[in-house]
Amino acid sequence: MKARQVFGIIAIAVMVTGIGVASYLSRPSRITAALLNVTKLPSSLRNSECSSLLSQDTITTCSFEIDPADASHLIAGWPYSSQIEGTGSSDELGWGLKVGKPFPVSFIYEYSTDQGAGPYTHIDVSLMFNAERNRGMVTFFGL
Repeated sequence: MKARQVFGIIAIAVMVTGIGVASYLSRPSRITAALLNVTKLPSSLRNSECSSLLSQDTITTCSFEIDPADASHLIAGWPYSSQIEGTGSSDELGWGLKVGKPFPVSFIYEYSTDQGAGPYTHIDVSLMFNAERNRGMVTFFGL
């Protein structure tokens, strides 16, 4: 009887730990979706890494890999300006936050508003891709 109870407790602990680890590992993807203002990320988005600086303002940067055919789905979240040709490295353009493996930036989409979003009165969002559109980075500044 006691062996069954111990086994049951161990099984429940393993299950809860597994759920917690899965939730923790999915966090960068959830942050990336929030920064992009999209409800669902394409399933090909992977290796998302994020970093933040918090003071009176919020600055968050997430780097990721994606199937080039799905890259256009990420542009739908904010009313970005027209595509801008980018030059430089993702490390240089990430507002001081170095996340993920650096890549040369070829395309940039920008959005800025003083109309507010959520708790912010001002936001700036930049979405960047390499030439192949298989590497990307989003930076978010909220004031």
